[in-house]
Amino acid sequence: PMKVLITGANRGIGLELCRIFQTELGASVIAVCRSASPALEQLRPYKTVAGIDVQHQGSVRHLKDEIKSEKIDVIINNAGLMAQDEEVQSLEQIAGNLDASILMFEKAFQINTMGPLRITALLLDQLAPNAKVVLISSRLGSTAENNSGRYYGYRASKAGANAVAVSMAHDLRGRGISVAMVHPGNVDTDAVSADAQHKIPVATAAHAVVSRIQELTLENSGTFIDASTGQVIPF
Repeated sequence: PMKVLITGANRGIGLELCRIFQTELGASVIAVCRSASPALEQLRPYKTVAGIDVQHQGSVRHLKDEIKSEKIDVIINNAGLMAQDEEVQSLEQIAGNLDASILMFEKAFQINTMGPLRITALLLDQLAPNAKVVLISSRLGSTAENNSGRYYGYRASKAGANAVAVSMAHDLRGRGISVAMVHPGNVDTDAVSADAQHKIPVATAAHAVVSRIQELTLENSGTFIDASTGQVIPF
């Protein structure tokens, strides 16, 4: 069976992606998370690697040690720091609390932008021929669609992740590996702020993400895709 590695696998869309790949598609799932949840343990994936924090190289190297003999068909970089309440601050509010704001933005960058780069780079030699690398991104990372401002750190971290993904798409094309950024929508999880409009059930969003992964080829590698519509998002 194909082997699918999913980060942030203990809850929300990551957990649901584990369930779909394992129970509906018969894949061997490598579930990666900071701490395993009862729901993930109940699912009993092919392999669970807990204690992994994507913002630290040492932690990601431990992941590599744990799965060093595995060939991976799909990496789903789902672990992320979502927009915090402070993100909605105006520039004036950030100026009034600059040190704390910048610290939070730096953490978002380490997790959302560098996290997928760390995971993919360290597991590069374990990617199967014609493997797929997916970054769960957000429309808030689209500069072209930014018509409301705010969300400074989160927007920048996701825009950075998209830039990382496009470079990966170019660099990995020669190896037959395709890369995509996927916006799952405003998913109804505790990771999305309570006032998010038009929330999508986790299962619906996860199934849509899986459909986009199945459609991913070298032809559409490097694109930013809306999971629910399949449309390309300008960024």
